[in-house]
Amino acid sequence: MHQSSLLFESYLFFVNILQRIRFKKVCPKYDTDYNDYINNSEEMKGLNEKNKELFEYLANNSGVPVKNIDEIDDFYATLMVEV
Repeated sequence: MHQSSLLFESYLFFVNILQRIRFKKVCPKYDTDYNDYINNSEEMKGLNEKNKELFEYLANNSGVPVKNIDEIDDFYATLMVEV
């Protein structure tokens, strides 16, 4: 399996976990903590750096800007709507 596929599958697993944790109601504390983790944690900065080429590939071939791993969720949702 191609490395990009493995990374994308790992990301989907990560998003699935977050969706299970997240409440159906608005939770400002969760939103603040989530955004802080996505934008400032060393773990996410490392994932973004490791996947930089994947983001560029997706952006160049889809026309959808993908600059970080969090934006893949929007990208994926767009693809699912298209299917």
